[in-house]
Amino acid sequence: MLPLKFAYITGCLIAFVIWITIFIKRKDLRAEMLMMSLGVSLLGLTEVLFWGSYWKPEFILQFGEFKIGLESFLICFLYGGAFGALYELITRKTPIRSKKLNGGRSIFLKSMILGVVILLITYKLLHLNLVYASAISMFTISISFIYFRKDLWVSIVLSGVLGLLIALITYFILNKLYPEMGIQWYITDGLSGIKLFNFPIEEILWHVPLAMVLSSMYEVIYNRWDRRLAHVIDKSAHN
Repeated sequence: MLPLKFAYITGCLIAFVIWITIFIKRKDLRAEMLMMSLGVSLLGLTEVLFWGSYWKPEFILQFGEFKIGLESFLICFLYGGAFGALYELITRKTPIRSKKLNGGRSIFLKSMILGVVILLITYKLLHLNLVYASAISMFTISISFIYFRKDLWVSIVLSGVLGLLIALITYFILNKLYPEMGIQWYITDGLSGIKLFNFPIEEILWHVPLAMVLSSMYEVIYNRWDRRLAHVIDKSAHN
């Protein structure tokens, strides 16, 4: 059994394998991946909310007294780029920006505000565990994206399935390398008590809404559509 303090960075290394594979195979997606990775990496700051209420991970490098480590930002960086481009890798598609349609940033802002409101209601008012509250919030944002951009529903749903598959593989490996990780790190109060590979089932399922929302974020913000659909839209707008 490997020292438990290396478990978090091992999870990051697994995510890195996926990230670098997409980055190498799809040169056309590199700009999107880097932008998504850099933007989502800021969510590493939310570790202070999860640490102590949902789990207590160990870091190889912790920043002062704050319960934030190098891995907090690294995993967000890798998830942002990987989940943001995974659908395009699998389907071999490259969405393009519509020259006629705008409003993507407005859709993104409205969806994010709705997600924050749902998060505050479920976490602060209903007192749900943060893993539930954040999952519901991300799922709500995904539904909002689909409402405004119905063309994205296939990519969002498929990305959720792919996110689940990646989580199953990742936590299977982590349990083999660090069998005590799921037992020692997670605070099970307020959770279902159901476990898979020694981890709370919530930890694994949380990756479904995470992959869903990250998969379509870039397309929404930058008005990127399927190539054929974008040409039809632009032609109709021109006429």
